[in-house]
Amino acid sequence: MFTKEQLQGILLSLARPEVTFYRSDSNDAGQTIRLRVNFRAQSDFLHAIERTLDQYQIEYVYRESEGTNRNKPLLYVGKRESLSRLSRLLPDLLPSSNNQWEPFLIALEKVIEGQHLTIDGMTLIKEAVSDAR
Repeated sequence: MFTKEQLQGILLSLARPEVTFYRSDSNDAGQTIRLRVNFRAQSDFLHAIERTLDQYQIEYVYRESEGTNRNKPLLYVGKRESLSRLSRLLPDLLPSSNNQWEPFLIALEKVIEGQHLTIDGMTLIKEAVSDAR
């Protein structure tokens, strides 16, 4: 198990936040958004991350194999409440290794507010994410 500070370091250096848009007929916007934070590493390291996430009541999914084309372990956080809890662990004003946290956090905030359910809201999210990159 990792300390809070170690987990913060892992989030800034190893974790890969992801914002993905998909076509969908399930809402007025005609699109849906998927937010995830991915961790790719050796399975023993990911199991240690699991124990730490459990401590903070953050739900995750662990897969021994990510897929047929990528036969490596994957751990990801995708539920909105868990993503919110994970984001609260991030230290303020520190750069990350992949520079993707800022657009991810903007998208997460707008999804929590429900802006992703309308065309205008989805447009705002896309603009915010593309401007931050």
